[in-house]
Amino acid sequence: MDILGIVGKAPGGFPILFGGTRQTIKMSRVHQMPLEGLVDPANCVFCKMEPAKVAEETHHIPGVVEPRGWRRLKNAFTPHPDHRLIIPEICWSPGDLQEWGGTSGLYSALIMAAAEAGDGNEKVFLVNVGKSAGQNQGHPHMHVFSGIIEGHRGIESTSDFATKATHVASDNSFDIFAAGIHSGECQILPRESDFDLKKTLNLHALASAMSHLVRRCNRAFASEPMPIFVDVATRQAVVSQAMKPDQVAILNERSLNGELKFELRQLPPPWSMAVRVSGEGKLLYASYAPDLHCGSALERCVSIFERVPFVLPWPHEMTAEHLRSFYKSQPLRP
Repeated sequence: MDILGIVGKAPGGFPILFGGTRQTIKMSRVHQMPLEGLVDPANCVFCKMEPAKVAEETHHIPGVVEPRGWRRLKNAFTPHPDHRLIIPEICWSPGDLQEWGGTSGLYSALIMAAAEAGDGNEKVFLVNVGKSAGQNQGHPHMHVFSGIIEGHRGIESTSDFATKATHVASDNSFDIFAAGIHSGECQILPRESDFDLKKTLNLHALASAMSHLVRRCNRAFASEPMPIFVDVATRQAVVSQAMKPDQVAILNERSLNGELKFELRQLPPPWSMAVRVSGEGKLLYASYAPDLHCGSALERCVSIFERVPFVLPWPHEMTAEHLRSFYKSQPLRP
């Protein structure tokens, strides 16, 4: 059967389908909610945790000096036996959460995550920002676990996706390529195979690369202007989706009283980041995936069950070209 688009491969060998009549980057995200709907320090389960509970749930690693203001907690809701949550002691503002604290926030969390690496078990460090990206607690938290990953798979081959056309940026430590099963997805690949996360300089380099990518994608993938309820006094967005009936009634009353008004605002994208680490504590790759479009039943079921291509709204080459304009980067190393 003839196909209008082009079939390619994502990391891991998953087939992807792109192109055809889909040749435009689109930023319409009617499913997205402002982060103000997640960040609620007054009702945060982590901020309100009693000292005795904190002591009970905290997991200490002997000999590890941890950053001040951070905690390593046991995850009570998980199928993984060694699942930890790395969190700052207090909630962040929506702006800080969107950038996950910038380089300093990511660096502090990576210091704590890397302390669990190198024990012979491969690890995953996960960060989710925004409800549609998988974040269900507004308090920032990084997941760390080994789970059922075995075999040091990593990304076995980059030849299918790491090309000049998909190259986004490079520095002394990393090359970044647009690749994956989602449009906008990018892979941060270490230039050296022996990238040891037990080394402080390497951790800082990774935190910096992750932060720079997130910040640039926040601007590059800002949504089309969306109508948002805004508090006239504070200028903060007020979430109007997924509210309880009594909350909606209060919102309507405040609107009638002139305390709220509609404004058109662009929102940075929800996003996830996964860092894959070998059993020896070496970085395999870091994968950034913004939530730019809703997947269909094809991507959620058939593509996974039967390896039918994941359909992308636009090609990775277009993502790379778009992102390159936000970087001043070293050229791709041969």
